[in-house]
Amino acid sequence: MSTLADTLSAIIEGMAARLQAENRPCGRVSIYPGSTEVWDLVGPEGQLYLRLVQTFPSTNFPYQSYLPTGDGNEQLTVIRLAMGVLRCGAVLDDAGNPPSPAAITADGLAEVDDTLSLINFYYDDLRGLTAANTIQSHFGQVSPKPMTGAIHGVEMDFFIAVPRC
Repeated sequence: MSTLADTLSAIIEGMAARLQAENRPCGRVSIYPGSTEVWDLVGPEGQLYLRLVQTFPSTNFPYQSYLPTGDGNEQLTVIRLAMGVLRCGAVLDDAGNPPSPAAITADGLAEVDDTLSLINFYYDDLRGLTAANTIQSHFGQVSPKPMTGAIHGVEMDFFIAVPRC
């Protein structure tokens, strides 16, 4: 990959392909500017996003270096990324009745499937992609997103390191 933008595009496209292959595609796939994902664009097909969380220097990946070493060690630029899947969940019907337990359970199980897809993407695909391009990677965690209205989802954070910019 020639640029970091190419790498980020390959990451989001790889995850989109995984979800497609698992027959759980997302209708919207985006690399988001800013520090938060955009929930109001989630449609019935769901949304896959990648966003920049933090960037910092490091001589000991994935940890942050607070002071330059001054000893000639080449520092890395560490980029903390978050990739998530958002989906529409069960809601009240037109009569104001709550969703059935089965519909709520189906949403919960879909979230579990998305969690496993993110984890498997990291270990099966992302590590190979970054290693092939001399970029280091480090797994962070996968966390459920708080349900907002009818939207639920999960987000995985991970770190990649590139030679100092």
